[in-house]
Amino acid sequence: ALYRIDDREERVQVRELATGTVLGQIPLRVSEPRFLCVGPDATWVATVGQKPNNRRVRVWAVATGTERFAFDFDGSVPCLAASPAGA
Repeated sequence: ALYRIDDREERVQVRELATGTVLGQIPLRVSEPRFLCVGPDATWVATVGQKPNNRRVRVWAVATGTERFAFDFDGSVPCLAASPAGA
């Protein structure tokens, strides 16, 4: 399935592309993160912030909109990607 991100009322919404069904919301504006990556099953979204937060990757649970975990890298994160296996 394919998924899309919408910016609605100060939240990022994750929708199933074929049906438009809202799968969940993340408490960020779409302009806040520098990069966004949706997991292949849309259960999680990873984000990297704008400077000075461009070293922190945050992973969000789509169903609850809560942060699952965050990891700070030594240098800035240049991109995000998810494998078909969900890694």
